[in-house]
Amino acid sequence: MPTLQASDIDDMVVATLRDPRRGKLSQIAQELQEYEVMSKWLKKDRVVFDTGYGITETLMDKTQGNASHIGFYEDDNTNAGDHLTQLQVDWVHATTHWVYDVKEVMMNTGAEKIVDMVNVREAGAMIDIADILEAAAWSAPATTDVLSPNGLPYYIRWDDTEGFNGGIDATSVAGVVTADHPNYNNYSQTYVNLTKDDGIRDMRRAHYFINFKSPVGRAQFRGNIGQNYRIYCTTETILLFEEYVGAQNDNLGTDVKGYEGMPVFRGNPIIRVPYFDKSGAIVSGSEPIYMINHNVFYPVILKNGYMRRTGPHRKGGQHDVRETFIDLSYNFICCNRRACAIVAKAAPVSSYPAT
Repeated sequence: MPTLQASDIDDMVVATLRDPRRGKLSQIAQELQEYEVMSKWLKKDRVVFDTGYGITETLMDKTQGNASHIGFYEDDNTNAGDHLTQLQVDWVHATTHWVYDVKEVMMNTGAEKIVDMVNVREAGAMIDIADILEAAAWSAPATTDVLSPNGLPYYIRWDDTEGFNGGIDATSVAGVVTADHPNYNNYSQTYVNLTKDDGIRDMRRAHYFINFKSPVGRAQFRGNIGQNYRIYCTTETILLFEEYVGAQNDNLGTDVKGYEGMPVFRGNPIIRVPYFDKSGAIVSGSEPIYMINHNVFYPVILKNGYMRRTGPHRKGGQHDVRETFIDLSYNFICCNRRACAIVAKAAPVSSYPAT
C-alpha cells in the first residue's frame, strides 16, 4: 500500500480546510427519499427478539372436523390428528463499518475543523446499511441465495389466478409445504386499471377476504395499531390515488379518501415505496399494491444482535487505525400469509424462489 499523506485523504481535506460554514453539513449522499424499513419496520420497539440458531414459528392451520350432529345412543368416533406445522427460516447478517486514523482526528480539530469527520463517516456507513436493508426487504431472494433475508415479495406472491393462490406453485415457503398446507397461501388478484370497477374493486375484494380491518378510531391511526396496517405501492400508483383524492373523484366511491395529506384506503395508509422506482427493482408495468398486516409480517432480531456496535478498535497491523462495526442479525417472517394480499397487473418479480 502506498504511503498516504493528509493531503491524499479526501475526507480530511474537505472536512478541515475550505468551507467557512463550520459545523454545517448538507447530506445528499442517500439514494432514496424515504426508508420505510429502517424508519418503521426496524424500530427497536416494533421488532421481535428471539434466540437459537434459526427462527421458528408454530402455525395451527388445520382442524380435524370432529364436530357433528348426532342422534341417540350413537358410538363416539374420536380423532386427535395433527393441527400444527412449523415455519422455519435462518438468520441472516448485515454489517457496515467505518475507519479512521487517529492522526486524522488530531488534524481535524481546533480552528481548522469544519465538521466532525468521524461522525461523517459513521453517517455514511449507516446510510449504506439502510440502503441494503431497504433493497433486501422489497426483494425475493433466489433459492440459492443464503445471504439475503426473506423480503416481503418472498412471502406475498402474485398469481394470475384470483384467490388464495399466492405461492401455490412453490415447493415450500419458509419451510411450509404449500401443497400440504394451502391455508398458508396469500391472496392474489390481477387488475388492469386503477378505477372504481377494476383496481379499487379488486382491493375491496381483497380487503374482505383477508379481513384487513382498519384500526378503530382516528386517534389510533397514527399510533402503533394504525401503523400495523399499511398498503404499499409505486410512485405512479400513489400519484393516481392522490389525484383521485384531490379531485374528490366520486368514481372511486368512498373507499379511497385523504387524511392529513395522505391517501388512505378504508382508513389504512397508502405508502409510496421509493425503492420501487429503481431500475430493475420490480418488473416494469407490474404496479403492485401490497396490502400488509404487520401483526403477521415483521422482522425478528437475534437477541443482542440489534445494530450491535463493535469498536472503535485498533486494526491489526495498523496501530493508529481504528475500526468500528455495526452488525444486525435478523430475518423477516410472515406467520399468517392469508392476512396479506397483493393486487398487481403482473408479477412484480421476474421469478419467485421455489423454496
